[in-house]
Order: sequence, then structure tokens, then C-alpha cells
Amino acid sequence: MSVRTARTLRIVLGALFTISFLLFVLLMTVRYTVLDAAWYREVLAENRTYARIYDKVLVDPEVKEVTDDLVGSLPIDRSLIDANLRLVVPPDTLRDTLDRTLVTLTEWLRDERDDIDADFAIGSIEKNLERLNRVYLTDLVSGLEPLVTNEISVFTQRLEEFQAQIEAGQTPTAFPTLPPLPGAEGVVTDALMATIDGTPPPGVRDQVRAAVAAGDINSALALLVPLYRADDAAQSARDLREAAGGDQYDYGTQIVITEDSPEVKAVMRARTIIGDVLPIVTMLSAVLMGLTLAGIGYVAFRARANVPRTLAVTIFVGGVVVNVVWLIVRFVLGDPLSGLTSSDSGLPRSLRALVDDLGDSAFSDFDGAILGMGQLAIIAGGATLLGLWLVPKAVTLVGRQSQRRLAYIGIAAGVALVVLGAALILRPDPVEAVNQRCNGHEELCDRRVDQVVFPMAHNAMSSSRQAWLNANNDLPAPAQLDLGVRGLMLDWWDWETPDRLLEFVESENIPPEYVDFLRAVVTGANPPKPGTFLCHGFCKLGHTRLDRGLRDVKEWLDDNPDEVIVVIAEDHIPAKAGEDAMRRSGLADYVYTPPKDPDARWPTLRALIERDERLIFFTEKRAGDAPWYRKGYQYMMETPYTFASPDVMSCAPKRGGTGKRLFLMNHWIQKAAPSRVDAAQVNARRFIVERAEQCKEERGQLPNFISVDFASLGDVVGATAQLNGLTR
Repeated sequence: MSVRTARTLRIVLGALFTISFLLFVLLMTVRYTVLDAAWYREVLAENRTYARIYDKVLVDPEVKEVTDDLVGSLPIDRSLIDANLRLVVPPDTLRDTLDRTLVTLTEWLRDERDDIDADFAIGSIEKNLERLNRVYLTDLVSGLEPLVTNEISVFTQRLEEFQAQIEAGQTPTAFPTLPPLPGAEGVVTDALMATIDGTPPPGVRDQVRAAVAAGDINSALALLVPLYRADDAAQSARDLREAAGGDQYDYGTQIVITEDSPEVKAVMRARTIIGDVLPIVTMLSAVLMGLTLAGIGYVAFRARANVPRTLAVTIFVGGVVVNVVWLIVRFVLGDPLSGLTSSDSGLPRSLRALVDDLGDSAFSDFDGAILGMGQLAIIAGGATLLGLWLVPKAVTLVGRQSQRRLAYIGIAAGVALVVLGAALILRPDPVEAVNQRCNGHEELCDRRVDQVVFPMAHNAMSSSRQAWLNANNDLPAPAQLDLGVRGLMLDWWDWETPDRLLEFVESENIPPEYVDFLRAVVTGANPPKPGTFLCHGFCKLGHTRLDRGLRDVKEWLDDNPDEVIVVIAEDHIPAKAGEDAMRRSGLADYVYTPPKDPDARWPTLRALIERDERLIFFTEKRAGDAPWYRKGYQYMMETPYTFASPDVMSCAPKRGGTGKRLFLMNHWIQKAAPSRVDAAQVNARRFIVERAEQCKEERGQLPNFISVDFASLGDVVGATAQLNGLTR
């Protein structure tokens, strides 16, 4: 075979190898990315997609219309949905639904099944919403002020007005009531029951009559109000099922049917190609790669060329061509998702940002897979060429040197490697050994407590991830501390008891025939639990044993020896019970005992850490016998905390008066339930910093505690770092 013929054949076969290699790399990358549900799961997890849906997208004011449509026909406060969104549509439900859809979608694309399982169960959402509505309305009525009259006709008129307000979605300021009127229990019960549309559930009338006999119209209304507009809610559920085609909403089918777009048509064409053509083409490209390499080797052998070198050059060049060609293709394609991520796409900003990040991760992984296989070919071919060049020289060198000298060189090299490795492993870290960090920063160590700004979580025990209704936070308290929060506001309660109604039961005004029945109703509906709890008003909405909650904080302090935190207890239990819980949990071991004089200087964070007194503890209501069990408003002042909207937030004095060394800035919006949308707005770094600076100007002191709802939303940690002068 002539040299010219051999060269021509090698070029042709090399081009065929490169084409088949490029095709094989592309198809294998598609198989293990686009056609693999695990790849999508990894991309979603890498970008914290499910957390961002709740923390960023669904709190975006631009998404408000969508989430309003979700509950538009239910008589339920918007803020209740914001606060309990994780309970209405739990992240696990969303994750499981999407995961099932991805698995079936990739199987559908591979032509391994004929449909996509994109069913979302609407029954659980409906049930959760109705439950929230019932709890919300019950608690709403329980907290209203009485509007008393002695006239049944006036009571009936006010009752109709009250019913109209509830059905119109308005929050009443008071509830109509009247004192016990002997012989009128039936008339009053009839008036109350007349407010219900349709047939009430069994037993409700008896419970209402018992409450009326006890003179407790408030409890009777609490039973009835959740039944208002029951038919409307049921009709809404029927409409939802009718629109969904049943109890499952097949959003995948809806997308395919309603979206007559080039993208959808392209997917349908791609499915045919992927299912029928891709496996065959992948196999053929692999076979062609092997045949062309064999042919190149045969041609080199016949031409008496260096076969290993020729094959190594072919593989090396193939890898280079794959990388260059794909980089050109990606440059020409640009960003395929630009239509979704541009400002004129019509999507909310938060959703555009999520799609943009998902696209970046997906294309980065896809590019990395293709370029990685090309680089593997480059490394393999290059290493083979380098070895073919070095081995002969090494053999020649060994033949010329004495064995003794080579042995000495080998021993010396081995000793040097061992010494170098030991030095790298055992080297000290001078920064950690010398410089202490207090609450994460050297600069804070020598500042007094009253010179530091602490990020604080309001009602920190109330977590949607722990299934609390009307939760003020998504994360549990230890996770908030991990996030950077250094202050916890905790509510301490006994389990709620029906004391008020039982007082009526034990009085002489209650007819004897109702006494036993009332006891059964009151104690059976929500029997009190022994012990003390972390609750927010009503423990039935969510609770944690107080000892357990305090132990979690203690364990966090155990694991973080350079951190100082603040706990403010809204204490609705006796001081002795609070002290005992602190001691049982072990948290009392960390408590700093403040001086009796509120004007005395506070210690530095370094001093507290060195003494291992890293918990600053206050109560709101009661001082105890323990020297560290102190009422907080002796030492601190605060701002108001009942702001209905961000624009009315002020720095006016509230509890604690003025002139205290410590300053609490209450920084959340007070509505029927904590509002995630409002939290995302007021927790923004700029908003917090500007309000804190305003309070400094008005009150003569920068706030020490910035207390927020939903501490994981916005950037309260970054804002406090800026207020501490650690960042700009």
C-alpha cells in the first residue's frame, strides 16, 4: 500500500470516526440527561427549587392574582393562605407529584409508555383549605368583644348583621350576645341555627343549645360560623372537580392540549425520533467508531506506521473536534430559554429568576457532559502519545545508569514525598488558632451586647415545617439559628382549658339537665393536656413540649461554642414552671445573669463566651426567684407591633418606655395570620436598614434586636450585618 493511499484512507476513516464519536457523545449525553428523571431531580435540588417556590415565587406580589384564584370562592382571609401555604400544598406533595411526572415524562419520551402521569390530587388541597377556614373562623369569633343586649329582637337583628359580615369576607369587631334568659334557650337556639345554610352536621344543634343555656353565645357562634356558606364552599369544590375532570387534575394533559406552540410540536416530533431512532443510531455510532478505529489501525499496520501512535492521534483529534464543534453550536444557539427569562415574557420576576437558574444549571450539566467526554478522549490520546514518547527515553536512561544510583534516587524521592504529605496534613491553621470569631465575626468580639444588632425571629417556635397552623416561620428554631438568626421570641403556655364555660356549668344558673352534657362537650372537644408548651395562643393550632423546644436550643449552643443568642419568652405560665423547664432542659446552664441596675454596662460578647454564659434571657410578664429570670422591659424598650401594612410602621415608644440600653424593633405585619407576602417585602435588607436608621434618629439608639416573621424570607441576617458595620 502506498504512503499516499494510506494517508488518504486514514483521513477518511478519521473523519468517519470523529463524526461517529461526536454523534455517540451527543446521544449518550441526551440519554443520561434529558431522558433521565434523575438528572432533572438533581437540577431541581441544586437550585433549591421547592424552597424557592414557597419562599420567593409564591410570596411575589406579581403572583398574587394566581394564588387569589386558588381560594377566590372560599370565605377565608388572604393572609391565612400566605401563612399556611406549606400546609395547604405541602412541599412533599409538590415534590412527589413533580417527581412522578418527570419519571413518566422521560419514559414517554423514550416511547416506553403511552401517557404522562401528571395528576395532582385536588382533594387534599380542598380538605386543607376547608380545615384552615374552619380553624380561622373559629378562632376569629373566639377573640371578638361581646356586644350585649337584653332584647331577643335586637339580638336577632345584630346576628343577621354579623352573619352578613362573615359571608361578605369582612372581619366583625364584636359578636352579638345576651345574658341567660330563663325559658328562652329554644328561641335563641333557633335564631342561631337559622344562620346556617342547609342541614347542619349531627349534634351541632345540641351543642349550640348547651352553650346558649350556659350563657356562652361566643362558643355557640364559634361552632356555627365555619358552617356559613357551606353550600358555596361545596359548590366551589364541585366546580373545581368539574374543571379538573375528577379528583385528579391532569396538568400535563392540559398543557399538551392547550399549548399549540412550536415548542410542543417539536417535543412531539422529538418523541418519535427519540423512541424509534435514538437507540438504533446510538448503537450504530458505537459500532462505526469501533470499525473506523480498527480500519485506521489496519491501514497504519499495512503502511508500516506506528499503530498505537496513529490511533492515539485519531482519538486525540476526535476529542478536540467534539469540544470545538459543541462550543460553536452553543454559541450559535445562545440561550434557548431567553423567551421565558426576558423582562417582556410576562412571567413574574421571581419565576423568571428561578427559570433562569434552572436553565443555567441544566445547560451547564449538559455542556459539561459533552465537553467532559471530549476531554476524556483528549486526555486518553494525549497520555498515550506522551507515554509513547517517554517510555523509550526512560528505558534508555535506565540502561545507562547504575542500579545503585537509581535505588538512592528512589529512596530519597519516597522520603521526600512522605515528609511533604505529613507536613501538609499536620500543618496548623494560624487564623483559627489566633483569631476568635464571636457570632461569626472577629469585629463583634469586643463589642458590648448593647452595641450589637441581633437578627431575631418572632414566634420562633411556630414553624410550618412542623405542621403549625398560622405559622410565623417556615424553619424550626434550630434551623433558624443555623441560618444566622441570633434571637428567638418564644411563647410559653399551658394547654388551653374551657375554664370560662365550666364556670357556667358549676353555677346555679345552668339547668341540671345540661350540666353533664356540657361537661362532655367542653372536655371532649379539646381535652387539656398536662405540662407546659410552646404555643401561639391556642395549642391546638400547633405546639411543642416546652422542655423539648428549650432542649433543642441548648443542643444548638452545645454545638456552637462561639455564639451568643437572645431568648425573649412571652410567658403565660407561672415563673416557677418556666424556671423548672429551663433547668430540666439544661438551658439554664448557659444563662447570663444581668445586673439588677438596668443602666449598668453590658459585657462584651467575648466575655460572655469565655464565661460560657452565652444566653441572654428575658421574660415579658413575670420575674422569678432565680436571679437570671428577669422581666425584659426593665432592660429594653421597643416599638409598636400591630402594624397593618408596611407603610404605617413607626418607631414610637411602646413597652419599656424610653431611655433603655437595649432596643427591640418589632418588624412584622399583623393580620389575621402571618403574611408571607408582607414578610418578603419588609424583610428586604434595604427596608430593614432604612427603618432601623429611622428608629436610631427618632429614639437616639440603633435597635439591638430586629424581630421578623418568616426569618428565612428576605435578608434579615444581611441587614443586621450591615447595621453592625460588617458589610455595606
